[in-house]
Amino acid sequence: MMLVLPSANAVLPGLTPYDLNKAIDRSHIDLDISPIDNFITNGIEINKLMTATPSAVQGNLIILGYVSAIESYFRALFRRLILVDDTCRNTCEKRQVTYGAVLSNKKNTLPEALFEDISFAGKKNLITSINNFLNLNIQESSLSPDLSSNLDSFSEICELRHCIVHRFGKFGSKNAISLGLDKHFHNVEKPIKCDFNTLQNIISVCHNTVRISNNFLFERILKRLILDGVKKKQNTIWSWNYSKDREKFNEYYETFYSRLAPPRPSYTRLKLYKNYKKVYFSL
Repeated sequence: MMLVLPSANAVLPGLTPYDLNKAIDRSHIDLDISPIDNFITNGIEINKLMTATPSAVQGNLIILGYVSAIESYFRALFRRLILVDDTCRNTCEKRQVTYGAVLSNKKNTLPEALFEDISFAGKKNLITSINNFLNLNIQESSLSPDLSSNLDSFSEICELRHCIVHRFGKFGSKNAISLGLDKHFHNVEKPIKCDFNTLQNIISVCHNTVRISNNFLFERILKRLILDGVKKKQNTIWSWNYSKDREKFNEYYETFYSRLAPPRPSYTRLKLYKNYKKVYFSL
């Protein structure tokens, strides 16, 4: 008697043929919120997977979700900065995008095409992308200790994500080498399984990475708006009259400000502008 395996392309009874278009929500419209608030919103949805005793699969999905949410945050932030900041836009003007990307994107989403082959996962990738797209000339040594430490931890989480995506959650030798073989050789071929506390720590690292990065880049971008003019012996883009500067200042403010997790103490747009003027007006 011959055993016959079922055909790999057989359609199960009662099911319609697969259609990719039915897996895409074409009715979706992005919320008009800042990149950091978009990350927080995504995090709220991911956290619904958390239980007191998460399974290995639940933990893996949470890790996948948070690394993806962080990459989405940086893509959205870079896109907004390229649209509102002259230096960022000028830095990217000579970069090539595909013809298909030009056809399929609207003007306000076209910068996304610049990131098609770019990874924002990990410390080195982020520093490289910040320098390549935002032209901030960041060195690892110039990062604040808390940002540097969080990005190191985020890089480790990205290695876990790599295991989940490519090895169904088993730690590989390549991951051990990336993180230090002497410390992680005993993890090779062992599955990832995070308990509640470990997942909470991972979530905390992800939130801190976004929060600290958001503050860091906001400070660096606004500082550059002043120092570039000083270096070129030109006037800044600011008149230091709020009624005249409000529209342009608001573009930067809305790019970075979080309404879901506002800073403490909270700053109004006007108060932040006045503080900015106080610090840089004399330069």
